[in-house]
Amino acid sequence: MFVVIDFNFVSLRKKRVMKRQSLIGNTIRNINQLPDLKIKEVNDFTEFLLSKIEDRNFQKGLQQLTADSKAFDFLKDEEDLCSTHPINHFNLSSIPSISPQSPQSLLIHG
Repeated sequence: MFVVIDFNFVSLRKKRVMKRQSLIGNTIRNINQLPDLKIKEVNDFTEFLLSKIEDRNFQKGLQQLTADSKAFDFLKDEEDLCSTHPINHFNLSSIPSISPQSPQSLLIHG
């Protein structure tokens, strides 16, 4: 049995972790230099970003639950009640009160 280790992958993963840690450290140093009002803005923005991620994860989870659900399986066996064929339209020229030249005008005789 042989174990193959991809050192390039390990190296890239380690670089990403280091880069992430470096960015977090730089961000914290920068935040520490901001006035209180700006720190509040940064906090609000990070909460906004996190809520977007949570919303996206919730939506993906909901889509997966719906896809895995058997609640609508009965529709697969149902006969189609609708057709994908275009609806046949009336020939407007056969109706005496509508002129084919101006189909927008409809005259109703009582």
